[in-house]
Amino acid sequence: MGGQGTIGESRITDGHLLRDCGKPLGGRGCAAKSERKIQGICHSGYLNQIQLQRGTRFRVASLVIMATERKHTILLVEDEPITLKTLKTIFEKADFDVMAAQDGLEAIAVYEDKKDQIDVILSDIELPEMDGWMMHSRLKEINPRVKVVFTSGNYDPEIQARCEREGIEALIPKPFELEEVVSIVRSRVA
Repeated sequence: MGGQGTIGESRITDGHLLRDCGKPLGGRGCAAKSERKIQGICHSGYLNQIQLQRGTRFRVASLVIMATERKHTILLVEDEPITLKTLKTIFEKADFDVMAAQDGLEAIAVYEDKKDQIDVILSDIELPEMDGWMMHSRLKEINPRVKVVFTSGNYDPEIQARCEREGIEALIPKPFELEEVVSIVRSRVA
């Protein structure tokens, strides 16, 4: 292979795979061992169906495989429409995929349907229909490793202690700085 992206000519000689610079690429052993290593690279998309034998020359082309990190997905659970809209906007700008629910029951339904996509849940504690505590308990039944961050306008040491006992990732008191919320949530999915 040649052309754009070529990174050098290589050969197998005396059982070693060498690059132009002469440094071993595959380690010690017979050509068959080096052949297996190159075939592994073939499967990763660097080379296509080459036959390697001792003394074979070939060219390695870099196909530039972009390692794209997938976006994290957050489920926002908030009953105040303005707060929900603001959080949705700020998390989208922070490069999150965002799903939303307005109460605990809706959050459970969304999570059951999309649990393989959701990395973290940011929820108010005080919600209609089902509060954050009950929602968290139900979510733990679905996935014991679910990550939940709570927000609350009623912050006191007992709420903080309960969050720690029940495995809540963090408790963010309201009012909060939007950048702080993003930073705390991001640290829980990193």
